[in-house]
Amino acid sequence: MKKIAISALLSGAIAAASLTGAFAASASDPSTTATQAAAQDLSIVRGGFTDPITGMQFFTWYPDEVSFESAVTVVKNKEGKWFKLNSQFGGPSPNNYNMGDGIRDPEYGINVKDMPDWYSFFGDPRYYLQLQDQIVFHGLSFYWSPDRKYGYTLVSSAEDGGWGGKSLLTKNRETGEIREMLFTSTKYPKLYWLDSSRLLLGVFNPKERKNEILLLDAADGSVKHFGYGTLKGFDPVKKETLFVYNEPTRTPYIMEAASGSIRKAAATELKRFEPKYMGSNYDIVDIKINPDTLEEWTPQIVTRYEQELISGDKIIPLQFAVTHKGTLYIPVKPLTSGLGLVLGEKKGTARDYNFSLQSADGRARVVLRPNNSIVLSGRLFTTRGVLSSLGFADVRIQEAKQSQETQDTNAAT
Repeated sequence: MKKIAISALLSGAIAAASLTGAFAASASDPSTTATQAAAQDLSIVRGGFTDPITGMQFFTWYPDEVSFESAVTVVKNKEGKWFKLNSQFGGPSPNNYNMGDGIRDPEYGINVKDMPDWYSFFGDPRYYLQLQDQIVFHGLSFYWSPDRKYGYTLVSSAEDGGWGGKSLLTKNRETGEIREMLFTSTKYPKLYWLDSSRLLLGVFNPKERKNEILLLDAADGSVKHFGYGTLKGFDPVKKETLFVYNEPTRTPYIMEAASGSIRKAAATELKRFEPKYMGSNYDIVDIKINPDTLEEWTPQIVTRYEQELISGDKIIPLQFAVTHKGTLYIPVKPLTSGLGLVLGEKKGTARDYNFSLQSADGRARVVLRPNNSIVLSGRLFTTRGVLSSLGFADVRIQEAKQSQETQDTNAAT
């Protein structure tokens, strides 16, 4: 299995905390003392989701019901000890998704104040709190198929000339290739892994003005129409999908993942398809705690790279390159420092933009337009053909081989 490739985003600026040592310094469980409970009569604690792999629980403490700016994220590990997250970080978001028969690593979206993309809620790359390594990384986070051969993620897309859409990307874990499967304007598409490579996707079809169910295969890149209808749930135990067709009665049907056989659902079967939520960030829980008494946890911030570009003796790490409609597209910004390319200011509109891109010596110049570049997640990508015209004919992309930066091995779990 490949190593996840990451490098420091804030080199030496933020050190990883030794949580085990911090917990050992706590004389008692701070949530149980009567003195603190009396002193915090107005405080409330909201949330309470538990990561199933590490056993860590996350809550948000407020001094009262209106002082949201003073909120503190507090965490309880599986041994029952508490700590608080550094105020640079917002509270992590629970993975409240029914993703079919897939696998989700213990990675939770999190805001990092005063950092690039800290505001990115609706698509990767963004910041994630990774609990196994106890770091915060900036990059892509995938929902893996049951055997982890393929993963999917969503990135914001400007394909429609604005930022209202998303592109669904899949990753082949064996080859490292990342492929754009399709664009959708649906804000919250439903996606269920059926098996090693197949996905069911529920979206709104703007041309037909109907909800549509699509069958995707990450292995061959195919996208097929399954029917006009709506996905309603997935039972990971029996590996069955609940859906309804777009007809007046909205009769529920069940599809068996392996065979594809479809039958009407009995009323007694519907409950097992209800989504299993990890928790809510808003429910008030009966906990009294004083964050001032807790040791602080400051995870190190790193960048995760999926691929790297090789040109001559230069190796340039890339957060991701992507195959779009059969053509490989490479992010431009890393090449300005890695290859010395000079990127000009944007001209035109989001739908009809142009950027000048020239070699370091100024002898070669190309204008990037929608016919030789794409924009994904606010990033400009271009082709190997463009790079060849700028003097870099021998360019190849491979899975990133840079090993993970040394992390603090003390764990909170």
